[in-house]
Amino acid sequence: MDRKRYAAFISYSHADRRVGERLLRKLQTYRLPKGATPQESRKLGNIFMDRETLPATGNLTDAIKDGLGLSEALIIICSPAAVRSKWVDREIEAFAEINPRGPVIAVIISGDPSARTGETACFPAALLARGEEPLAADFRKSGDGPRLGFLKVAASISGARLEALLQRDAKRRRQRVTAIIALSTAIALSTSA
Repeated sequence: MDRKRYAAFISYSHADRRVGERLLRKLQTYRLPKGATPQESRKLGNIFMDRETLPATGNLTDAIKDGLGLSEALIIICSPAAVRSKWVDREIEAFAEINPRGPVIAVIISGDPSARTGETACFPAALLARGEEPLAADFRKSGDGPRLGFLKVAASISGARLEALLQRDAKRRRQRVTAIIALSTAIALSTSA
């Protein structure tokens, strides 16, 4: 495995793999607004996700630990499936051991964040064992929703202010609506002529 650094490591239960893959793609293609961070690059950086990042290797455990050690932050896809996953717990514990001050970002996709045990709990035991309330982006519709949840993750990874990302997102949405209205108007005018 090459020795490049990663902005974040995505930890997930294999039952939540599709959500992890979508998040990975969005993080890798997201561009920060100009001046949002002191870095020149407007990209968030490389993101580590086992199936997407690892080469064929004989020792998966060592490769995962290496990825955790090269990552600045840990993103945990939180769900009841993550609570049942021994691998998610192991990755959280290994990250805490390797990078005790590194940010840990919980991404809630299902379950009940107030439940600490039981079938609906979404926070893995190793995350709760850290002794602090998890920093969470709630992707559920009843929480932040996917758009705001994603922007919270992007802000946490990049160090950018969430407000700057929200303003840029709102501007992009206005531009998109304006373009759709202009296109619809042009189509309506051409068909009526």
